[in-house]
Amino acid sequence: MIIKNKIPYILIFVGLIYSVSISIFNTLKYDAYRVNSVGTETHSIIRTDVSQYWRSAHEFKTDLENGTDLFKAGGENRAIYLYPKIIGSYFMVIGQQIMDEKNMFVLNNYKFGIPILQSIFYYSLLTLLYFKLKNLFNQRVTIFIIGFLSLEPTIIQFHGSYWTESIYFSFLLLILILLLDLNKNLRNLFFLGLIVGVSFLQRNVSMYLIIPILIYIILCFRKNSFLPLLTCFSGYIIIVLLLGYANYVRSGIYYITPWDQKDAPFVKMAHKLNNETDEIKYEKLNKWISKNNLSYENEFDRRKIADYQHEYFKDALKKNFFHFLQIHAWKSLQSLILDPFTIQNEYTSDKTIHHYWEKYSYQFKYRIPYTIIIYFIVFVGFIRMFKKDNINKNLPFLIFIMISFYTVILGWVGVPRYLVPNLFFLSFCFGVGLDDLIKYINNFKIKKK
Repeated sequence: MIIKNKIPYILIFVGLIYSVSISIFNTLKYDAYRVNSVGTETHSIIRTDVSQYWRSAHEFKTDLENGTDLFKAGGENRAIYLYPKIIGSYFMVIGQQIMDEKNMFVLNNYKFGIPILQSIFYYSLLTLLYFKLKNLFNQRVTIFIIGFLSLEPTIIQFHGSYWTESIYFSFLLLILILLLDLNKNLRNLFFLGLIVGVSFLQRNVSMYLIIPILIYIILCFRKNSFLPLLTCFSGYIIIVLLLGYANYVRSGIYYITPWDQKDAPFVKMAHKLNNETDEIKYEKLNKWISKNNLSYENEFDRRKIADYQHEYFKDALKKNFFHFLQIHAWKSLQSLILDPFTIQNEYTSDKTIHHYWEKYSYQFKYRIPYTIIIYFIVFVGFIRMFKKDNINKNLPFLIFIMISFYTVILGWVGVPRYLVPNLFFLSFCFGVGLDDLIKYINNFKIKKK
């Protein structure tokens, strides 16, 4: 029993050591520039979305060093608000530059400290989650859940990366810790709302995460849910209002929704719904911009352009809603396929090559069987959770509304990375399912004898 009680700590420690090791290894290997197929020099790690975060971090750090107020420091909130501030603050503390005078990302500047800190933050919170799980499940189920969250490759690959996921996953762990022990302590409910708000600063999808959480609070408190709802929502709305205030102080424009949240549906989906080409869509956009005498160089104008894009998408959605559902269903199926190779592929891919992803198509022979096995165990566990007496009766409902939330909001993009948060809620089903399957196999062996 003593050894069994130590297993979760061993799993957490192994996960932490692996994440720290892979952070250092990947950074030392890929902290370099390479030339893509069109002759452009690009950093192997800091590119695509990550490049945008780091440029914002450089601007934030430079502004602070020049004496700019905290709320005014940094550029436009085009994508993620919090992560660039974390990166910029880290480099200020260690006294290193992010970009040089040629506007190039500095190499060998101890950037691996960022994923190392991400890993420590994540595994520290996972330890706290373990203390909560002990009161809900038997020891073996708890070990399986902790082992899954510590070592599952689709999750842990992000701890050694420079994407937003690792810190966001840590916020999810903290949200889970609070949700597993909902009570009438209003301070905890207020803190839950605050953390949901802060997670929105790290990933835009959490702007709507408050909705399933409020639904879950209603389920738990029923007739007495008004005050808990109000308390939790108050914590959330404080963060949201502060974000709007920060944008207003810096730019003179009060807004909450960042550029890419309005831009992405227009870029990725609007033309598919309207059955038109990208060229036609952007031709309409450029005509509208010219007609209204707007410019991408001005933030106030960019907000107007983003509003136009948002309305364009909404109009396409209204006219072609059933077509959208078809696309959504197909893309969601693609997104639900687990991809433990996401980060490694990002470090080596050249997205300027047409159909660059075909280079990695061989990985499906590993991904699909792995996905089927994980989801089979999860399905067994989900069904079994309705029959167990020693767990939170509302837990299966929490799992269902959370995975439904992420799939509905992000499944249409067709990117597996966006649905990795589902695994945090499905980990409970995995633990229960694996425990049940082992019991079934053991009973079968006994009967066979």
